[in-house]
Amino acid sequence: MRYWFIRMSLLVCLAAPLAGETDEWRRYKNEGGNFSVLMPVEPKESVNGDQGAQPSHTIQAISASIGYTVVYVITKAASP
Repeated sequence: MRYWFIRMSLLVCLAAPLAGETDEWRRYKNEGGNFSVLMPVEPKESVNGDQGAQPSHTIQAISASIGYTVVYVITKAASP
């Protein structure tokens, strides 16, 4: 009986991370930011700030009243 409980506990622990995954998540690849991320729906990108300065980029997706946001800034290397 004790081994049965240990086996079932191990099975539940191994299966738990897979319970939240669905086939609906899609990989969004951003060439400008050089990254990719999984999003539940196709996100929208917007640029914030002045074009002369270093603007921030916001990638946002909303699915079932839950918001997913990625914000990134491309910085230029300082001159030595």
